[in-house]
Amino acid sequence: MRYFFGFTKDQVGQEGLSPVFTLFKTEADLDDLSPPEVQEVGAGLYYCDYEPENNLVFVLDGGAGDLDMRTIFGRFTPEDDGLALVRKLFWMLGCRLVINNRTGVFTAYREDGVTPAASGTLRDDGINTERGNPTWP
Repeated sequence: MRYFFGFTKDQVGQEGLSPVFTLFKTEADLDDLSPPEVQEVGAGLYYCDYEPENNLVFVLDGGAGDLDMRTIFGRFTPEDDGLALVRKLFWMLGCRLVINNRTGVFTAYREDGVTPAASGTLRDDGINTERGNPTWP
């Protein structure tokens, strides 16, 4: 997931900074984590790429003393449930889906058509349809 941060002075984006995480920890246990590198986009906008497995907290220092806000305090969370659902639906609709008509077991495969993305059960007797909860690896 890509996270963006902005640094300004007198409401003007500041370029050429070297922001660095001075604190990067798990939220639950406050265990130290290795922070990602922060990259500059331009016009005072910076970003980092990180895929948190659990909630984490951070402090990001802009690296310059004369900014409107030199330090950013924040939180990263795993992918939003709604976004995850959209991704799962894409796998279901846009990728290979195999249903065993005899057992009702289905497997949805990722974009490569080989790696399983989800599995579950469907049963339909022409009157009633039973859907099991899919398992997402």
